[in-house]
Amino acid sequence: MDFDFPGVVEEAIFRKRINRFVAIIEHNKELKKAHVLSTGRMKELLVPGAGVYVSYVGKEGRKTSYDLIAVVHKGILVSIDSTLPNRLLAKLLEGKKIKEFSSFTNVDAEVAWGKSRLDFYLSNEEEELYLEVKSVTLVEDGLALFPDAPSERAIKHLQELMEIKQRGKRAAVLFLVQRSDALIFSPNWKTAPDFASTLKQAEQAGVEIYAYSCQVNKEGVSLDRSIPVSIKSVYA
Repeated sequence: MDFDFPGVVEEAIFRKRINRFVAIIEHNKELKKAHVLSTGRMKELLVPGAGVYVSYVGKEGRKTSYDLIAVVHKGILVSIDSTLPNRLLAKLLEGKKIKEFSSFTNVDAEVAWGKSRLDFYLSNEEEELYLEVKSVTLVEDGLALFPDAPSERAIKHLQELMEIKQRGKRAAVLFLVQRSDALIFSPNWKTAPDFASTLKQAEQAGVEIYAYSCQVNKEGVSLDRSIPVSIKSVYA
């Protein structure tokens, strides 16, 4: 297992989402509040009656005692923790377990670029690369899609990667699909056409684009395999 879920992981039933951060779950036949670890819409995942996995936290001062970490969807487990990809990638990059980046000897997280920050800065004696990581939970008939809602922040990150590339450095974005049923990745032209067109511009500008799927079980998440990337719209 590349990344273990923290705490004691238990099964529950999703009942409803109060807001972006809090959901009502049924656990041991009692209704309880759980913190949703992603602000994404996830309408196809968080449906009443869905099986979920929660981790008991129980910290003093918290309004919820559980974190909602994964959802059972069409027989597979989907991790929904939007902070997990960065933590998982940090571990994998340090261990040189991603072939595209295995030549880099130095890995720094949360590096400044202009007035914002990018996820990783990789370097060796010969070159340097800035890497942004995006969490993907939406898959339709084997097609992984990002984002599931319009995202100005994600567009800004792509624009920053293009600027880095224009300055002669390597720049890349990696889409980490937190489920095992993805066969190919594409930007979500239908829901977020502005992001999709910006990703197309980034590809044309020389920004490297990668996508990986994951294996998820009740213990945690492991990197599965590299999947193809298709930038063109499937709706054209």
